[in-house]
Amino acid sequence: MAYISVPAIRRLDLERIRRLDPDIQRIELDVNNLDFVEYSRRADVLNDFGSLGHCIGRNKSIIALRIRCHNLFDPQNEVDRDCPVSGIPASEWEAFFEGVSLSQSIKTIYFDRCCLGGHILKLFDIPNIEEVHFDESTITNQTASAVRRVSCLRHVRSSFDVTYWDDTDAADFIASLNHKYKVEHLSLCLHTIEEGEALRDILSDQQCIVKILELHCAEDIMVLLGNALVNSSSLRELSLDNTQNMTWRGWQVVSDVLSSPVAALKVLRLKGSLIDDKSADVLATGLTHNITLEELDGSSFVAVTVAGWLSVVSSLRNSNLPLKRILFFTGYAINDEVVSLFGEVLTAKRDTIEMICLECDHITEVGWTALSVALGTPMPNLKELHLGYSCHDVDDEFAPTNFDDDASVAFASGLNNKPCLELLDLGPANITPKGWEAILKVLCDSSSLDAILESNHTLHWIGGYYSKYYPPNIYNLLETNRSGTPSEVARLKIIKYSDKITMDALVIDRPEMQLKLVPSLIVRLGKIENKQDAIYRFVRNQSYLLKGARKNSSAE
Repeated sequence: MAYISVPAIRRLDLERIRRLDPDIQRIELDVNNLDFVEYSRRADVLNDFGSLGHCIGRNKSIIALRIRCHNLFDPQNEVDRDCPVSGIPASEWEAFFEGVSLSQSIKTIYFDRCCLGGHILKLFDIPNIEEVHFDESTITNQTASAVRRVSCLRHVRSSFDVTYWDDTDAADFIASLNHKYKVEHLSLCLHTIEEGEALRDILSDQQCIVKILELHCAEDIMVLLGNALVNSSSLRELSLDNTQNMTWRGWQVVSDVLSSPVAALKVLRLKGSLIDDKSADVLATGLTHNITLEELDGSSFVAVTVAGWLSVVSSLRNSNLPLKRILFFTGYAINDEVVSLFGEVLTAKRDTIEMICLECDHITEVGWTALSVALGTPMPNLKELHLGYSCHDVDDEFAPTNFDDDASVAFASGLNNKPCLELLDLGPANITPKGWEAILKVLCDSSSLDAILESNHTLHWIGGYYSKYYPPNIYNLLETNRSGTPSEVARLKIIKYSDKITMDALVIDRPEMQLKLVPSLIVRLGKIENKQDAIYRFVRNQSYLLKGARKNSSAE
């Protein structure tokens, strides 16, 4: 995707914009830096700014526009509105936005540190806008009416630093976001009860189709939203930021949503901390009764004790909980007892689990052994496994954990029955060549044809800090795994690492592989003693070749 930043563009880039280059898909305009355009290009950029906007509007390939720092004047003041911004007269800005608003292809607009009043609001006339980001911008009393002109708005993201101009009705702005009942994704930072009431009204409306809700708000607003969240039949993903300030009362709302027979939440992301064990118990109650959740992100539960962790993890044993992705990290109280219980959860969810992230500091050999036993269970859908990442130490940003060679050997024994595993993250582990050899064998066990075929052919990436002895052949095998489908990779490994494989193994033990290996076997046959016998046995076993030959002979 071609990307052009207007302040940094060369003359050639201006020509690309003006000739409607179809390779340009995104334009970024940093107003604050237009003053620093080289003098030789100022005439090109500044004196014909309106026509540049029309070129952007006419280019059918441009799908995203970012306007940055258009906040240098008071949008409510007619006098200030006529003042030049970065040396560009107001008339040129008006022509620029008018031209861009003609676009039929732009679907996403980013307002980054902009004051949303005056000429810039013309951008809301773009007919096919689906996504709008308000990042560190100022909402004015003109913004809500401009948003209501958008007919197909589906995604709205408003950052923590959004502010409101004097006497601007914040609740009216929130209400304007779903005036057509088409918004599916809302990301909001709510500061006042009035804003919370506006969101509550959106979620309570029977025509609401919001599926993804990301919230940064205080506990009183969370409690205010309680009934609307519990009774929302459309909501599928709920992400909560700033939860480190929530007591059990706020977590009770989350628990009620999880327990609700109406809500069908699939993803719960908690980007903050459970502040005490009582809050953990409340959350656990909701998880115990849930039957729809597929992803639980328990990031930064740093204040929970062992008792709280045991409560949360124990709730995941709920047999009706269809968990696919579990993320627990920076848990200072995650010890061997918690990990052993977590292992039981993984065993219970072995048929559905797709991603496991367990990042902690205080697991000993006992915990790693319990976890390796659990991971020895076949998990046919597991794609990502993140283990052993350390919390940042005071003296060492990436302090190594006690995930060592013994842990590597134990874990490696269970990785071959993970046919979909693509990513393995070991964090800052203490692994020497002994541990890497065990992992290497997972990627390609060349002891026999069966062993190669049963090796892992999907693992694309292995990561880990402090891997001082990361063997080069690990890189080579990962590259091989990235080169094709699992069946293609398996055949390629047989070709590369088949020194101990005999013709009998290929001809008799694995006849289904013969056709796919013919090109490589022709080369291999030339290296075998008693070539005639080997060729005879190979061809004799390929009945389809003989049938094809008879058919061609009859035709002649």
